[in-house]
Amino acid sequence: GIKYSHANGKAIGYEFAEKGYATASFSSRILDEDITEGKFGVLHDLLAGGMDRVEDASVNPNLEIDINDQGTSDGQMLPLFEEWLEEFDRLKEEEGSPSKPFYAQFYNFNNHYPYLDDHSDFSRLHGDNYITSMKDTDRFLEDLFEFLSSTGRLENTIIVGSSDHGEDPFKKPLARTKVLTSHILHSVGYVYYPRHLMTHEGMEERLRRNTQMMTHTLDIFPTLLSIVHGGNVATDGEYHDHPMSDPNTAADEGCIAGIDLAAVDIPEDRVTIAMNLVSGVSRSLTLWAISTKDFTLYHRTGRTEVYPLQQGRDNDYVLEFGSCTKDVMKLCMTDLSEEKEEYFRRAITSLRSYGSSFVGESVKTSKIVRFFVNILGGESAMEQTADAMAAEYLGSKESRVAFIEGESAMEQTADAMADEHPAAMESRVALIGGESAMEQTADAHPAAVE
Repeated sequence: GIKYSHANGKAIGYEFAEKGYATASFSSRILDEDITEGKFGVLHDLLAGGMDRVEDASVNPNLEIDINDQGTSDGQMLPLFEEWLEEFDRLKEEEGSPSKPFYAQFYNFNNHYPYLDDHSDFSRLHGDNYITSMKDTDRFLEDLFEFLSSTGRLENTIIVGSSDHGEDPFKKPLARTKVLTSHILHSVGYVYYPRHLMTHEGMEERLRRNTQMMTHTLDIFPTLLSIVHGGNVATDGEYHDHPMSDPNTAADEGCIAGIDLAAVDIPEDRVTIAMNLVSGVSRSLTLWAISTKDFTLYHRTGRTEVYPLQQGRDNDYVLEFGSCTKDVMKLCMTDLSEEKEEYFRRAITSLRSYGSSFVGESVKTSKIVRFFVNILGGESAMEQTADAMAAEYLGSKESRVAFIEGESAMEQTADAMADEHPAAMESRVALIGGESAMEQTADAHPAAVE
């Protein structure tokens, strides 16, 4: 799975190029040796693969390098994008192909540490220039939408954005290399999708609903893949050319796949896993987390404590999302209570039992899941929670019989099953105590039967 995902030729740019799109990539980070062949080499094909044109400060002398000798402000990419679209329009006219679409991607880098520096006292005192960087990116996005609108392109353009992680610069510079927090785990994502371009009934409602669910960075690729393939990655339910975009195939390979946000309703109890398998982080540091849309169970093991974040060398914490994170100075972190232990036992039970369409057996039995199971009381405690959840589910299921179909429909189904499998039906009745026991159970639960 890892070899597949890291191999060249898998970038989304190739997909758009193959479908006849004009393609261009704009990066506010220099695509230097670290990107082309060094420690960040896995990024190069993602940024440049399948592109008709690639723009960054290493190839365009008009871009001013002003961030840690690595890149430019995001705003400097927009004039290059406008220039490319003008050239694109001219070529379309010459070739007589007015309907040819385009795909452009932007690698916004100025929100990466150490951010932009406007050399003001305010920037130096508040989040290491983070505010300056955010303002620049806000202006870039505003100007991008305004340009697309003024040229009549906005209503025919789908815009998808995501970050690879969040930040928490107001408490500690480069905190994400030492700890996890609610702000670090909660990365930004957004989708602008004009209604008339939507290919599925209910797509608008699904996208809006999914914004309130647990989404994952991995969801971005299949969402883009669906766009380039006209709203459906799969053909006849099969992912012929994109096997690792099928969550079940990816699960078989030991990988976690994302989902198409426009085609799949994310369940309320979706659970995701995070760990610090990134560049520049000490091997002696363990940052493991298992998350729902409301809380994260997080374990940190490190050589030193991190006092500004109040995190120790070998501790478990619960991180909170939602309204708490509106205050950037709040920790949104508590110790693991008995109540939250049961909460996360239920989360892991959901992952193991109902998460088959998102993760495979190797994930359910992985080292990180087993680690958290031990923290939460071991397998015996998990079994008790699973039994309680099953009892709750079955109880609610029985009580819905009359509401869904009525007793007559249930009797018809039962008779049909008995005719098809009489031996199996009789053996099951005998196994659970015979007809007398079945009648006693029915008498004890008249409301469920009615």
